[in-house]
Amino acid sequence: MTKVSVIIPVYNVEPYLKRGLDSVINQTLSDIEIICVDDCSTDNSLQILREYEQKDSRIKVIAQEVNKSQGVARNLGIEIAAGEYIMFLDPDDWYELDACEKAYNQISKNNNDVVFFNYYEHYQDGRIKTNPNYTKQIKPLVGKSSLNNQEDFIPHKSLTWTKIYNTKFLRDNNCKYTETRQSQDIPFSVQTVCYAKSISVLDEVLYNYSIFDEKKNKLRKGILSTRTKK
Repeated sequence: MTKVSVIIPVYNVEPYLKRGLDSVINQTLSDIEIICVDDCSTDNSLQILREYEQKDSRIKVIAQEVNKSQGVARNLGIEIAAGEYIMFLDPDDWYELDACEKAYNQISKNNNDVVFFNYYEHYQDGRIKTNPNYTKQIKPLVGKSSLNNQEDFIPHKSLTWTKIYNTKFLRDNNCKYTETRQSQDIPFSVQTVCYAKSISVLDEVLYNYSIFDEKKNKLRKGILSTRTKK
């Protein structure tokens, strides 16, 4: 069985797509598959995916005939993934080159359902920030049989790309994204955290998150905080 399946939903990200793809195909862990689901891009994103597919046999490109949503694309990836574990990458972001290896080692060693890791925030003015509170907030919760109390659900846990998941766990619990255009990852994150019997934290930065609109990012965090308190 393939060790890790990386699922990438793609829609009109031509300027950034090669950076993200390069960060995956050059991973120190080579035993991976890369599932790219193009959601009817109108730029050259699909063409770029096809070019990479020709160069690397680990890449599988699926072109949806109708524009749906990132949630639909990710669900399709979960359905067809051959990997023992699953990671998600947004196409305008990128991994550290040892991300898959470190995440795989952590989750397989501990036999976890879900593993959390940290990320860099990249701003358009050149600033780069880490978010140390992300993993620090989660560590005290590790060891509980599940995190099914809403007050335990920290807003930043809704970031699905800062985790690696056991594929069987996702399928057995029918964990899926919603098909809405926005915030598809919130219900998925709540579901996975509540169902997980074993969670661990890898206190390392493995992911690079691009922030194109700082005001929108702050608004999103505020909305998440409000929703999780209800």
